[in-house]
Amino acid sequence: MRGGALALSGVRSPRQLVLQTIAASPGVAAGAAALMAVQQVAEFTVPVLLGVAIDRGIATGDLRGTVFWACLLVADFLVLVVAQQFGSRLGLRAVESVQHKLRRALVERLLSPTGLNQPRSVGELLAITGSDVTRLSHAVLIVVYPVAEVTALAYAAIALGLIWWPLGCAVLLGGLALVLAMEFIGRPFLRRTAVEQEAIAGVSAVAADTLAGVDTLRGFGARAWAVGIHSTANERALVATKRARAAEQRFVGVSRALSAVFVVGVAVTAAFLALAGTISVGQLVIVVGLVQLVIGPLEAIAINLAAVWLAALASATRVLALSAEQPARPEPRATGAELCTSEFEPEGEPPALALRWSTDERSDSSRAMLSFEVQAGEVVGVVTDSARAHELVAGLRRCGVEDAGKVMLGGSDASRLDSDALSAHLLVAPKHTAGAALPAPGQSERRAAHSVRTPHSGGELQRAALAHAYSSSAPVLVLHEPTSALDPVTEQSIAAKLRAAVAGRAVLVVTTAPALLAVTDRVHHLWGGAARSGRHHELLENSDYRQALR
Repeated sequence: MRGGALALSGVRSPRQLVLQTIAASPGVAAGAAALMAVQQVAEFTVPVLLGVAIDRGIATGDLRGTVFWACLLVADFLVLVVAQQFGSRLGLRAVESVQHKLRRALVERLLSPTGLNQPRSVGELLAITGSDVTRLSHAVLIVVYPVAEVTALAYAAIALGLIWWPLGCAVLLGGLALVLAMEFIGRPFLRRTAVEQEAIAGVSAVAADTLAGVDTLRGFGARAWAVGIHSTANERALVATKRARAAEQRFVGVSRALSAVFVVGVAVTAAFLALAGTISVGQLVIVVGLVQLVIGPLEAIAINLAAVWLAALASATRVLALSAEQPARPEPRATGAELCTSEFEPEGEPPALALRWSTDERSDSSRAMLSFEVQAGEVVGVVTDSARAHELVAGLRRCGVEDAGKVMLGGSDASRLDSDALSAHLLVAPKHTAGAALPAPGQSERRAAHSVRTPHSGGELQRAALAHAYSSSAPVLVLHEPTSALDPVTEQSIAAKLRAAVAGRAVLVVTTAPALLAVTDRVHHLWGGAARSGRHHELLENSDYRQALR
């Protein structure tokens, strides 16, 4: 499936997003609609050919004519089968193509260096990029099946009108009244289906969040609490599903009763017309057959069209909310890379990474600043408290204009780089990143990170994230607690292979793990309003440094 991401930046309403989604794959959708229309017409032609065969072959004793109409009936069945096969395939291809474009657009938004202003849980993101995108992409089918069904209804009305025009008008008007009645009756079913979808998406979100934090939950002894939350979500989804299925059964029962009354009424009318000699026996067969076939498209238009539209509209609301989320920082106003004139501007060859960061939380201009550099091929550690570590990593990820002069990449002010240039120079791997959007790691990177091909636990996900980070081509790599969910033996093994895995790159490791700090070239310890720098074994003589390690 090729094609770029769906443009979501100019979308202002869920309705506009649904319409844009429907029009996202026009060629494939139009081909699918044409083939499905042929299939519907071929299906409605079956009773027509049977009726003509009765009148012109069987009733007159014309064996040659009977064989001829039978051969036409076989050919019609072949057309029906082929059109249905290829039409459904094209319809599925259109849906999958639009799904790909929607997911690509959301992934690009999620991975944008500007970030999201409002944090969202992993489960919520999975629900939006998964089930919501799937339901929204099914809106493409609105131009496939309803178009075919309307074509079939028009064909039936014309055929019945040629037999006896009042009958054709009656079927057309009666069918319209039946559609309106079923649409009104089906509203409770549609509402409860929407509630059911929300509840099921909630279960997926809770499950994903529980799995993402399973190690933390175990550590706090919160297993029973997590099971209770998941059970509550499941019970809510079960109640919503039961109510939706009950509403569906009521709708199906009433709609079938109305359909039966409609079919019987037309059939009885046609029978009286046949007895009166107004229509022939073959025409009676055509009328009864077409009226029975008409029920399917009528029900589909009445309920499926509305159901797909409303489900897509609800999902479009959530997708649009995510894509239109305010960024955590604006895009850099300047696109050119300019040298920083800050006080730590180096002489000679600029370092791969130069950093100026405050060592305390004072907001005035007199606060102390830590300045250090990381050359290509060096591994430098930073030890600080959790809050400051998160602040430091977040600042590196979002080098906005307000951070001018704080981060230098190869001599260029990171705040003046555009998103693509920033991503090409710097990779920040937070400890909770699964790394799925990064380049696929090779065998050597997997071995260095002790990664498995299909991670499940928190530790396996963290090792997979580290392997992805190793595979990145960015010259500057920032690792935030890359082994926090691993056992000491695995952590020690990863530390021993770290330098070889990142050879030639500038690496900043923000961690309190002694095993990782032991392989660094130097460590910067930030605490209170002061900073201390040195080799790990030298800093171990300081009690504050020892207490900061885990």
